[in-house]
Amino acid sequence: MIQFQNDFITVFQSELYATTSTVIESEEAIIVVDPNLLPSEVAKIKQFVNERIQNKQLYLILTHSDFDHIIGAGAFPEAKIIATKTFENQPHKQEIIDEINHFDHMYYLTRPYPVIYPNVNLIIDNNGINLQLGDLTYVFYLSPGHTNDGLFFYIKNLKTLVAGDYLSNIEIPFITSSYTDYLNTVLLMEKVMDTNEVELLIPGHGKATQNYKERIDFSLWYLENIEKSVNIERDLMERFSFFEGMKEAHLTNLKFAKGSDENN
Repeated sequence: MIQFQNDFITVFQSELYATTSTVIESEEAIIVVDPNLLPSEVAKIKQFVNERIQNKQLYLILTHSDFDHIIGAGAFPEAKIIATKTFENQPHKQEIIDEINHFDHMYYLTRPYPVIYPNVNLIIDNNGINLQLGDLTYVFYLSPGHTNDGLFFYIKNLKTLVAGDYLSNIEIPFITSSYTDYLNTVLLMEKVMDTNEVELLIPGHGKATQNYKERIDFSLWYLENIEKSVNIERDLMERFSFFEGMKEAHLTNLKFAKGSDENN
């Protein structure tokens, strides 16, 4: 379904995990971010793009290598792929493809396009890289912490920040690579959004919002209080309807936080 739309941006939301796919349209280019998740949902995104593409260049921005964010990449073989250098050098590509295939086999899903780990055409290897994609300017930043190969970006002309799997309103932070990196990424996002005018924040899961400050404040509160396990769980159960399904991730986050303390 479409959860948000204006003259330039359309945010699709999957029925699974409220995962978002963003399409950005301008006069010279169309950018698709993390097309997902079910085959019918990817087909709707592809149809939406095909109805508008004309002679425009198509780009695919992949915010990180989690299977649910690259699962639709094969539906857009003509697109130029933008991702991080760490994404391109991912040593577990086959395991990610296997995860997609396992997901499809579990739910008897077939896809009318190949399941692939995409080859990157435009590599992001540093913070603050500017790319002119069509007639819009995109500024890219590395975002390790959730995974080690993530990125987020700010669209100058549209005053929009696309966060990847950070700053969600429906799920806790999911740390799978580094607690310290995750904290630093949130602080970098805060700096970017405080430095630039942001009228729209789009997370990888959950609702797009104009109130990025509340999302930042919660993430920092969670990261700072994560080791107060019992007390914080009560707060999280009140805040998140689906927290029961996130308990394992919360315990993993706690292990990362404690490991960070031990290394300091």
